[in-house]
Amino acid sequence: MVVRNAFFGIVFFAAVGGAQYHAPVYVAGGGTPLAPTTFYSGVTFIDARGATPVVRSLIKPSGLHRIKMDVDNRRLLVSSRIGSPAGPWARGGLFGMDPIIAAYTTIYTNASATAGYNVEHAEIDQNGDVIIAAREFGFGPTVMGIYRVVQGRVTTIVPAASLGSGGDLRSAFCRDIDTGFMLVGDNQVNGPLAYPVYSIDTDTGAFTTWNTGGGVYGFWAFESLTQNHHTGTLQGIDGSALYEVRRGTQPRTTLATLSTTIYSAGRFDLQTAQVQRQHHYWATQLMTFDYGTRMLTGRTMTTLVVAPHAFEIYGSRNTQPVRTANRTWRVQLSAHGHAGKAYAIVLSLTGPRPPTSVPGGRRINLALDALSALTLADRVRPWFDPGPGVLDANGEAAAILDLSRSARFGIPLWIAWAVLDPAAPAGIAFLPDTYAMRI
Repeated sequence: MVVRNAFFGIVFFAAVGGAQYHAPVYVAGGGTPLAPTTFYSGVTFIDARGATPVVRSLIKPSGLHRIKMDVDNRRLLVSSRIGSPAGPWARGGLFGMDPIIAAYTTIYTNASATAGYNVEHAEIDQNGDVIIAAREFGFGPTVMGIYRVVQGRVTTIVPAASLGSGGDLRSAFCRDIDTGFMLVGDNQVNGPLAYPVYSIDTDTGAFTTWNTGGGVYGFWAFESLTQNHHTGTLQGIDGSALYEVRRGTQPRTTLATLSTTIYSAGRFDLQTAQVQRQHHYWATQLMTFDYGTRMLTGRTMTTLVVAPHAFEIYGSRNTQPVRTANRTWRVQLSAHGHAGKAYAIVLSLTGPRPPTSVPGGRRINLALDALSALTLADRVRPWFDPGPGVLDANGEAAAILDLSRSARFGIPLWIAWAVLDPAAPAGIAFLPDTYAMRI
């Protein structure tokens, strides 16, 4: 109760203080080899904490190219296309990989190299299930859609025909912080340059068109589908500009012009600096766009790495609900490097904005309301148990959300939490991104 009340005081009565941020460690993924031939497909681990980034190739060349952190915040979900050079990747599918020891396990793989699912991207939904955007290969026409993978079994959530897609669902997913739904885009590489974005409820399969066709900043940036948590808009770099797409019908707009041309997947980062940033890998450079200075800077790699189709901040799945029973979730909290420290959770039914300022220029993307006050005071049991209040030896803990006695409300719930440390600036050692889920 003491640490939760301390956090209550911090977020409601923010004082002056410095900031503390995590060290950047990344994983990059690429598809088929590009010109020059020194670019490889596969997966590469990048430790950028020192003066010179340390690059370690995990697998190359192969069809392993799209990557996402799994629910345990240690394993990567790695997508594979059919037609890769050799090994199990030649059949396409979905694999799990521990990037520290480069060991992999098979989640789903095609029975042959001529039929099955060409997995383009994977994401984890609010139930802990793996959701993929995939193309189904066989001896007939190509069928594309959104699928669920549970214990190696693939089931359809939304076929692309229902979406009216005339193109190719190669886009990455992102979780919409405004709704908790999954956003996915259509490249339409064989159709007009419209690029609609769809919002999908993976529980029911219901979907709406988030943006009707704004030319969502092109093929490469669409591999990442990055959402700005401060604004809720999709923002990505394509060529020499940073573009933005809003919900509705408005075409993409230019937010900033860049001094360097990059075509790569990127990743939003709210943690490694006082202002938000985007990280990209392109050519031999680890690129960072800083929203404060509006500048793009790069750090040169010691070796060439993979073709730039995917980019992930390692250990970045800090909040992940996992369904354990009917309308009951274990909300997994992960903050590697903060073992044994206290934490506090804040819930809101109002939304991610307006954000709440905290010392050092940081912001919690959460509008505080009556539910926020109740959860911080630990007065919402038994439907929400915030957990032990202290991270374990792995920097992990779990809260329990139990709505088994209620019907489905169909509304979003926002979850924010922080790692507390009296020695840290303003007492906040780590502030993960806000998570939105449907209840």
